[in-house]
Amino acid sequence: MEAMPPTGPWRPPGAATATDPVCGMEVDPTHAAGSHLHQGRRFFFCSVHCLEVFRADPEKYLAPRPVRQEPEGSGGTARQPDGAIYTCPMHPEVRSAKPGPCPICGMALEPLEPAAPEEANSELAGLPQLLFTIPRNPRKAFHFDRSPYGDLSRVAYPSTRDFLRSQASLRTRFPCPRNSARHPHRQFVVNEGVLVKQDPDFSSIYAAYYRDYDKLNYGTSLSGFFMSQSHKALEKHLNPLDHFAKVLEVGAGSSQHFKYVKHTYDEYHITDLNEEMLQHISRKMNANGGRKNVIVSKQDATALNYPDQSFDRFIGTHVLEHLPNPIKVLKEWNRVVRPGGYISIILPCDPAWLWRMGRHLGPRKSAKKAGMEEYDYFEAIEHINSIYSLVTFIRYYFPNRKESWHPFRLPVPDLNLFYLCTITA
Repeated sequence: MEAMPPTGPWRPPGAATATDPVCGMEVDPTHAAGSHLHQGRRFFFCSVHCLEVFRADPEKYLAPRPVRQEPEGSGGTARQPDGAIYTCPMHPEVRSAKPGPCPICGMALEPLEPAAPEEANSELAGLPQLLFTIPRNPRKAFHFDRSPYGDLSRVAYPSTRDFLRSQASLRTRFPCPRNSARHPHRQFVVNEGVLVKQDPDFSSIYAAYYRDYDKLNYGTSLSGFFMSQSHKALEKHLNPLDHFAKVLEVGAGSSQHFKYVKHTYDEYHITDLNEEMLQHISRKMNANGGRKNVIVSKQDATALNYPDQSFDRFIGTHVLEHLPNPIKVLKEWNRVVRPGGYISIILPCDPAWLWRMGRHLGPRKSAKKAGMEEYDYFEAIEHINSIYSLVTFIRYYFPNRKESWHPFRLPVPDLNLFYLCTITA
């Protein structure tokens, strides 16, 4: 399986797609979960599960599939009875009154098998009439369940069929007007009786984030102070007498770590995948009169375009928590480091207690003021790896390491903000 680039919240319009031979889903090759070369042809897959199933028996999924005979006069599509409900094979919670693509994965919806007749329940006979009595606060009529990531993260549906029909009808007629008036930036779509919140505007979110990157992460707040201290602490065990011929830093962001590097070097490569960040780094270097032997270039931290054992030191600060398949990423980082070289890593203690508390009191408020209303959503899709999993992987694959915790040094994620590790390759 080839390492694929990190997934993103959207893909460019008009990009070519491939069909997953296992489930039939349309897949963007640049964002696929994996690929496999079989008989000179490369196949792309929507998930690792589909990849493994295909790899075990490719001929099973490449053989022509039998064509289902449709009734005459159906126009090629079997006519479903009136009132049929369609659902997604991969996401059974999706329900629709007409065929179409799944709003989550894009697969074609299939008719739901009718359930066994339900016995009449005398206790529910008057329930629909009770539900149509609008309370003083419309929110109570919708039975919302709150989560830490939003006012309307999910809707709790009771299991009784009559209750479900009544709630659907109620939401269609009264789509929570008080909440919409109070929070005009929150948009909702009422579609076939189900209340669905629209996706955030990612373009505006990322624009605000990159515009105020240094202010949000390294400003004058207490969180900015601790972020800067984490970079300083990683360099604490090195001094100006140490020398590394070639140094590589990935996911450098605005190159905050560079100013804390004390050792000497022949070449220092600063890389990032984002063009805006690279331009920001170049402007910063030029404003300081240029930096000798500093090379700024675009690199994907999950698939580096460098030969094996190219660098004496590798630096990845606040990067690994963002990248899919961290085990393969760690192996890729180790690949470009010479034997005896250093791999220096900083990780946030997310979702441990102290990190979540600090984020709520600091960056979250700053982000809201900067216009990032959906900051919690943004963090959820960015920090995809927990500190507990990442530390477990590092300790398993790299026994020759030195680790520390910041700021309280106790080896407990809940009582610290950062995990710092220097690995000897």
